[in-house]
Amino acid sequence: MVGGKKGMQTASPVWVGQLDVASPHLTDAAELTHVSPDGAPYGTGRVLVRFQGEPLGLLPFDLVDGRLDVDQVQSDVAGLYEDEIARIGEGDWQPGSTPLPTISSELSALRSTELPAVSVVIGTRNRPEQVVACVRHVLALDYPSPLEVIVVDNGASSTATRDAIADAFGQDDRIRYLHEERPGLSRARNIGLAAARYPITAFLSDDIEVDRLWLLAIARGFKRADNVQCVTGACPPMYLDTPEQLAFESAMAWGTRQGFEPALHRFDSADDPLHPYRAGSFANGSNMAYATEAFRRVGGFDESLGPGTKARGGEDLDAPIRILADGGLVGFEPAAIGWHADRYDDRPFSQHMYTYGLGLTAFLTKHLVDGRFRRALIARIPKGFPLLLKAFVEPDESLSGDVSIPKRYHLWQLAGRVAGPFAYLAGRKAGGNR
Repeated sequence: MVGGKKGMQTASPVWVGQLDVASPHLTDAAELTHVSPDGAPYGTGRVLVRFQGEPLGLLPFDLVDGRLDVDQVQSDVAGLYEDEIARIGEGDWQPGSTPLPTISSELSALRSTELPAVSVVIGTRNRPEQVVACVRHVLALDYPSPLEVIVVDNGASSTATRDAIADAFGQDDRIRYLHEERPGLSRARNIGLAAARYPITAFLSDDIEVDRLWLLAIARGFKRADNVQCVTGACPPMYLDTPEQLAFESAMAWGTRQGFEPALHRFDSADDPLHPYRAGSFANGSNMAYATEAFRRVGGFDESLGPGTKARGGEDLDAPIRILADGGLVGFEPAAIGWHADRYDDRPFSQHMYTYGLGLTAFLTKHLVDGRFRRALIARIPKGFPLLLKAFVEPDESLSGDVSIPKRYHLWQLAGRVAGPFAYLAGRKAGGNR
């Protein structure tokens, strides 16, 4: 049992891992004994199940002596995802059969096509070790076209990040370091966007570790249809060790809320009357890529939104909607996986919840005062407004134990939603207004 902070319910830590059932002999999960932070074996695991690299879903499993029963996982997955496995594998597969290639034929075929060169922008502030790890994972990708990484050091209090990048990567001409004195993640990302040399610009948070197939999947997303101008990916949590991580994932699940089915989005949707204003339904700011010129044309990220501004967030909700309003498509590509390593230990958990609420209504306020979006947003208010007043979210039952967030933390989020409009209007002059 992990001890929680005052007011936070405790629950046993959950091991997070992945298993490709087509080639389990190559998956770490089949070999490791998993030990939690307190030194005891994990009792439960949450496994990203894949087939030839393609994600199928996140499933809970019991661990026996800290080990994952791979045979059991294969058996369960074969029943749950029979149709998906048949589609991906293009043939018969049964648990225990001869291992298949580690990459699907669809993704493999992409390697022989002309793929766009990609600029990867990582905004960071005073987290040199994290950003170096993030860059290493990007450089290790299996991607046949040119790639550059632009690290924008934003409002740093020292030269630690610059020095760490120089020490780790030396004269590698794929890496560019830029410094921006004024804080603001949107500002940092726009500096990276302006400097990008390639037709696709991807944006990562500095605590993301990208999967080996990340860029291949991003490229596939842009090829799914004409006029795809933004592609977002999944961001499953890398850790579920602390009460904060468990509770946040249980109630928010912002990195996996979209599920694991590819999707293409337009501005209007017959299936969801709140689209595209349902928060987190199709975009994830920690892991998104844009057609460079299209994103420049709509103005990049709004510098009056996002971390480092009075609004503290909302920039990742706003930017894809402006792409949609410009006539572009936004794709969701579940195989474009970026593992999210946030430990929620940089500030009180109440402030995290407050910030999420603040950013949401700051972004909505921007669209309410903007004549381009006002009518669309007002049309969605009757169904959407009651959700803004909701102060409790049902917990995710796939997580074991009682990991629901005490109501006080949802009230903090509600307080943020109330403050968001004022924060946006107060900070508007300090940032851009796109």
